[in-house]
Amino acid sequence: MKRQLRSPPIHRVPTEILLTIFEECLPDVRYRKPSLGDAPLLLTHVCSSWRMLVVQTSHMWTSLCIDILERRPTPLSIVELWVDRIGELPFDFAFRLDQWPPVPLQLVRQAILILNLLANKMSLWRDIQLVLPGSYKLLRSIPIDTAVDHLTSLTIDLQDWKEEEMDALNRIFKSARSLLKLTWSNRASWSSWDRSFDDFLCKMDISWGSLTHMVFDAWICLGDLLYVLNQCKNLVECDLRHFGGGFVTPSDCLKVPRLLLPKLRTLSIYQLYLNTGLGSLLDSVQCPNLRSFTAICGFTDNVPWPQHQLLSFLEQSACSLNYLSFDYTGISEAELIECLSFTSHLTQLRISDGRGKIVASEKLLLALTHNQDRLPLCPNLETLYLELLISAPEGMLADMVDSRNAAQGGGSVKPIRRLGFTGSHNPTRKQDIQRLKNLVKKNGLAFRVL
Repeated sequence: MKRQLRSPPIHRVPTEILLTIFEECLPDVRYRKPSLGDAPLLLTHVCSSWRMLVVQTSHMWTSLCIDILERRPTPLSIVELWVDRIGELPFDFAFRLDQWPPVPLQLVRQAILILNLLANKMSLWRDIQLVLPGSYKLLRSIPIDTAVDHLTSLTIDLQDWKEEEMDALNRIFKSARSLLKLTWSNRASWSSWDRSFDDFLCKMDISWGSLTHMVFDAWICLGDLLYVLNQCKNLVECDLRHFGGGFVTPSDCLKVPRLLLPKLRTLSIYQLYLNTGLGSLLDSVQCPNLRSFTAICGFTDNVPWPQHQLLSFLEQSACSLNYLSFDYTGISEAELIECLSFTSHLTQLRISDGRGKIVASEKLLLALTHNQDRLPLCPNLETLYLELLISAPEGMLADMVDSRNAAQGGGSVKPIRRLGFTGSHNPTRKQDIQRLKNLVKKNGLAFRVL
């Protein structure tokens, strides 16, 4: 008893509580970069008892970020130590090598050594990110001789890879039959995200049918996308960050039934230049469980916004959208109002356009305003962000919010809980701002000028 009292208080803390404290000390990031200033390495330098406990607790070492940089590459010895302490637990890692040549030969050699070391525990890979220059054929150096049964999330970012490297990629995909999340990123050069580029995606041996989350952070045409989506019956989220487009004729739409994506809940599409591909895509798919739709464009001068295809898509899908966002799409106010009439379940709406293609006039605000004669559009709307010019008379924005707050007692219209608009586009709306600030105090409105 006396010996126990003489020991430091920290040594008398039960192991279970210590481990909970240690876990709270771990950096809250997806992949942890080894650092003597952060847990878990930091904890091993406090005292021998802590060191023993941390070293023996394998799950504290199951996340690793490896950067092969010319100035300060992650040492091979650190990776060896980390992999050893993982034990037999599934683990996550990010491996990043400078993508843009010329890469020093010394770094390429070190990258190969580390990739081979990680491959020794390939059967335990769970969530990995590979950022590599395609020209050095580094994927070929990974000895893949076992199934990667634990691998559920894979991010591959290759710079200008060639078709002859496909065998190395397919060896990974063939071994990863439990893969659920795939992020694919590829471009020919540093500035070529949105240029036509054949990355041979359709020739890859990927278990598309098992994927639930898919991010294409690379140029993809409509034909390749439809080929992939036709196999993705379990897809829940799809993010197209560089959709190149393509064209499907109206007669083709009549001949071929829409692709049914029964589980898709989130769809996000970015086009640098709005083209007919967006409308053709909307003509080609049906998503009955879609809850979130985002469209983003860079330039919209070439073709009009595909309003007919969007409305047809919403009608055919018969989905209950909760979230809708348009960024610089070229949609007009009248088209937006028409679109909102198809989305009565909407709870969040975000409209952004700093170029004057769309403004929020009294027509939009009146359509969202509740009165005794009719329900407003989107009666379930709780979050509204207007990052554009508001041309309606001063006070109408606050009137709209106030009307929906006053109607909440009846239950048919929900109050606006979160509201934001761009101050730089609307510098003179002082009356709206003052009244909305009063609603912050009165109704708990979360309001901010963006």
